[in-house]
Amino acid sequence: MSAALGVWVRHDLPLHEAWARALPEGVLARLAGQSELDSWAARHTDGLIERFPLSVDPGTLLVLATALVAKTRWQAPFEVATLTPKDGPWQGHRGPGLSRVSTDLANAAILDAPEPVTRVVVEGVADLDVHLLLGTGRSGTVLGTGLAALACAVPIRSDLPVGTEGPGLAVRTEQVPTRTGQLRIRLPPFEVRSTHDLLTGSGLFGLTAATDCTQGHFPAISPFPLCVGRGAQEVLARFSHEGFEAAAVTSFALRAAAAALRHHYAPVVSVNFDRPFGFLAVHRPTGLVAVAGWIATPPASSPDVPA
Repeated sequence: MSAALGVWVRHDLPLHEAWARALPEGVLARLAGQSELDSWAARHTDGLIERFPLSVDPGTLLVLATALVAKTRWQAPFEVATLTPKDGPWQGHRGPGLSRVSTDLANAAILDAPEPVTRVVVEGVADLDVHLLLGTGRSGTVLGTGLAALACAVPIRSDLPVGTEGPGLAVRTEQVPTRTGQLRIRLPPFEVRSTHDLLTGSGLFGLTAATDCTQGHFPAISPFPLCVGRGAQEVLARFSHEGFEAAAVTSFALRAAAAALRHHYAPVVSVNFDRPFGFLAVHRPTGLVAVAGWIATPPASSPDVPA
């Protein structure tokens, strides 16, 4: 597993030096364009996600992103077989399927929640495993039970005597080549790609206040009032006979709060260097002039361009 953090700032957004200095080296960069962000996403997900979830527009002042990639190969690969809808429990699935027989009976368990969930742990070669969860409840309930099991918040029953049944699981006495019990797994290979608008559930991420653009936020980042304007996530997960790989890029774009968009009136001093002029490069602490020069032929002056 590996992770990365990226922060891109538009050239005209002032930052507090203490905040910028606290970032890890190489994280902070000037916001150059979409291709830069796409390249960052691809580089930090080993090419699994080729495009950055957010597009940069003229109002984007700061972009914050994280990238995560996880890869493993199975300790014992799966066999690949072609299955058809008539294959018993595979009804409704057409195409390649994965199967494996092992003696690791403890990798199968029933999570004894109010709605029981069958869990099978598929072990990777290093320190990354994949937990397969099967239940009768809604997706949030099944996944929530799997998460609760990791925190030992629900009973985990891995000693499964003959006659035990659970979602998709049955323990029977069968004739086997040796006297060792077997764990047989069958499932389809899968690849899931998804894009999420993270601001549709801003409260879930603690962003309710930050997305209120009628006032400024994040005063530790910049003296300029900011708010979260967009949030998106791109995710890929792929389970094959050889292993598992997944990647996610999560990003938020900050823009100017309404307070910064109000028009203010103040004196404006304009100076146009349209004739020969000189310059001095001065060392501020000592007043030492390091470089002095004279521009004998100034370039033609340009009309005023609003910032």
